[in-house]
Amino acid sequence: MMRGYIGEMANSEDSLTLALQGDVSVADLAAALAGFRDLLDALSEGVDDARAVSWRVSDLEAGSAIATARGEVQRDEDRPKVVEVIRRYERAGRALESGEAFPFSERAKRSAHHILSVIEGGRVRSVRFETALEDHEVSAAGDAPAEGISSPRAKTLQPVLGAVRGRIQSISNRAGLRFTIYDLVEDRPISCYLASGLEETMRDSWGKVAIVEGIVRRDVVTGRPTCVRNVSRVTLVQEGRPRGYRDAIGAAPASPGEMTPEEAVRKTRDG
Repeated sequence: MMRGYIGEMANSEDSLTLALQGDVSVADLAAALAGFRDLLDALSEGVDDARAVSWRVSDLEAGSAIATARGEVQRDEDRPKVVEVIRRYERAGRALESGEAFPFSERAKRSAHHILSVIEGGRVRSVRFETALEDHEVSAAGDAPAEGISSPRAKTLQPVLGAVRGRIQSISNRAGLRFTIYDLVEDRPISCYLASGLEETMRDSWGKVAIVEGIVRRDVVTGRPTCVRNVSRVTLVQEGRPRGYRDAIGAAPASPGEMTPEEAVRKTRDG
């Protein structure tokens, strides 16, 4: 669990995210999103006039499928209803990750099972339930199912202080300040949450390579980073100019008696 690393931030309480890690097919994504929709409906039961809240997709990312839904209301007095559903979503994710008794209705439990069923095919390694304050991951690496849920739960890797490197491709200020970087090797998304007060550091950063420092959660199977909380520093990396490698020509002169590059080319050509 990652609660407590981020302070309360403006507009941080209106969004929640479902993330699938692995080789995600269209069928897997469709099944998970159907369960996601049903879970939100089930968690809304018992919230006074929950119909005042409309959940809409605010972000959808490829690579490892990441879907973010934002609760919209017509009246400011209805916003606590959004917050209540998000708090329930966190409790549900916490129970699924830890193996505790599932704290909500049978309908919500069935919806959670429907989401986790995508793990059973072997292509999807894990499912992550994420909000601005918490994230909880369930994967096929576990051996003790949550009570009433037939899918395995994760043997989680403890989040640790660290840094990741990638290209910043999306930025949203609807959930505090959430941004996504894509790693430079496999082009997979990593969710990042900036600590309050550091929003100015992201100005003019879109599309640039950066080193992001904070509390890093990693995939339980591959060890790749999946989420960075309490981002304390974002350092933009200067990228090389096109064909800039040519500036290095002649930078390392040949040692005495060593064949020069020109001599080597002539020898290869004439030989």
